[in-house]
Amino acid sequence: ASYGLSFQIVGLILIFQNQTSRLVSRKVAEACKHKDLILQSTVNNALLMVSGSTLLAVVAFAIIENLPRLMADSKYEVARKFAPMLCIWVVVAGAAMSVIQHLLACNGESYYLRISLAAGICAVILGGIFVPRYGGLAVVAILLGVRLLIMIASVCKLIAIAGGSGPAGNSS
Repeated sequence: ASYGLSFQIVGLILIFQNQTSRLVSRKVAEACKHKDLILQSTVNNALLMVSGSTLLAVVAFAIIENLPRLMADSKYEVARKFAPMLCIWVVVAGAAMSVIQHLLACNGESYYLRISLAAGICAVILGGIFVPRYGGLAVVAILLGVRLLIMIASVCKLIAIAGGSGPAGNSS
């Protein structure tokens, strides 16, 4: 119950991130038409997402930390163990969402599909190894690691797209 409630609280931040992505989608598409704007736009939008997500993650952290008192039930104590990593994950997820939005707008769909499949396979394997022993803490750690890897790989691809020759988005 505490895991589910904690993830639902963080899910509200993901709604903010999705709405923010929708609001900037036209600017992202326009930036990806010009190689010299891709990286600047990616950084600016990632910073916007990180700023908003961090503010909301602090609020989520405070709520999760106080769940045992708010719910008057000690079974919510376990949520306090993984709250810091869960809040870090949601901030990283926001930055990654912005980076991936740029990658997709620059025609990086096939690349994103490949790295997502590889990351998903790694997450399932790691989950099978660590979740039985560490539970929710392992889930959050795996989510954080996988999201970081996807974001780093996407940034590398965007750098290649921005620095490559020809019109933006033609290299995949």
